[in-house]
Amino acid sequence: MLTGVHQEDSQQTGRPFCKNASAQSTASLPKPTLSLDPPSGAILPGEEASLTCHFPLTRCNVDFYRNDDDKLGYFMEVNYNVTYQFKVGLPPKGHNSYTCKYNKYFENNKTWGFSPRSDPVWLTVTDKLPEPTLSTEPASGVVTVGERVQFNCTSSYPAHISHLYRKHSRFPIDSRNVSDSERTVIFTLTDLVPEDSDKYSCSFEKTVNGKVYKSDRSALVEVTVKDKLPEPTLSTEPASGVVSVGERVQFNCTSSYPAHISHLYKKHSRFPIDSRNVSDSERTVIFTLTDLVPEDSNKYSCSFEKTVNGKVYKSERSAFVEVTVKEKLPRANISVDPSSGEVSRGEAIHITCVGSILARGGRFHLHREGEEDRTLDVSDPQQSAHFTISDTNTIGTWNYSCSYNRMVKGREYHSPRSDGVRVTVKRKW
Repeated sequence: MLTGVHQEDSQQTGRPFCKNASAQSTASLPKPTLSLDPPSGAILPGEEASLTCHFPLTRCNVDFYRNDDDKLGYFMEVNYNVTYQFKVGLPPKGHNSYTCKYNKYFENNKTWGFSPRSDPVWLTVTDKLPEPTLSTEPASGVVTVGERVQFNCTSSYPAHISHLYRKHSRFPIDSRNVSDSERTVIFTLTDLVPEDSDKYSCSFEKTVNGKVYKSDRSALVEVTVKDKLPEPTLSTEPASGVVSVGERVQFNCTSSYPAHISHLYKKHSRFPIDSRNVSDSERTVIFTLTDLVPEDSNKYSCSFEKTVNGKVYKSERSAFVEVTVKEKLPRANISVDPSSGEVSRGEAIHITCVGSILARGGRFHLHREGEEDRTLDVSDPQQSAHFTISDTNTIGTWNYSCSYNRMVKGREYHSPRSDGVRVTVKRKW
């Protein structure tokens, strides 16, 4: 972009002055366009501004005007555009219009061409920065205790410093230096507590030649800090919450909000039956109750809590989930080999009893009416016991059934007996 210079000596070009053009033939040229820097159209006293006149020809003479009659500058022999730079003083304060026009001498036919004036651009000289705008993230301004709020303070004009204020505060609660290219300054308040609920505003200021110019404060934005953590949700595995004695239930307590501690409660319990520390990244805490007995059948809930600035804030307890611990174990299953249940005298019979055995193992019982039970202890993951009947010297038919038991917290729990199988010992032929 070319910055022209004033010239008034026509001998340098060998062409007549434009002021003698009244004696020459004239032509109309296209209207120029004028651009302004700063593009906002506002400026402080002592700052620099520039006007650039754009036209489609070469070797033109250009005039710049303020408020129609005040001629600012004249440039000769410039091509396509020319920039006029100037420093603004306080007078003339207020709105000022600027225009440009150009002319050109055409040597081939010895005529002058003149353009009309450009459309005006407006520059406002002010001693106050424009009022900024303030927004928050989240946009609602509503957060939970311990969370953060980001304030975005935005100005249309470059400044040096930005300030954040509470509604009735004379002094800022935070300030930031601003680079020449920045138009939005970010303030962040963290670990918020209910006492931080308030209305907030921001402002900008700039120093030019030792004098400080300020904006008005922005419109207020409201921040609300809720003092309760969000209510969590509680689920169980298995989802039905129904288990047999000695089994386990997993509780999944989930919150939408980071917390420090989670608690698990029985329905009418004032104090938690279990608690877990929670990392910043965790949103679900797992509680596991093992070796359940019928007395553990109940409704359960959970909660979260967080300490902010030394004060503990809690959530409401979750909705209840119900756990039912059945005292009766699943029925045992019995099978016989050979499947017909018939053998010849002296041949062995193999009976298998299948049950639901816990990790620590259990005991199987084989029942035959009129005889003492046979027992066999097994350990996890074995879920069955194999009994061999080798004393088959007596001819006859007998019914066998089986069961198993679990030992939970020092007490023995028995399954129902299986269906019966019939075993027949025949004479050898």
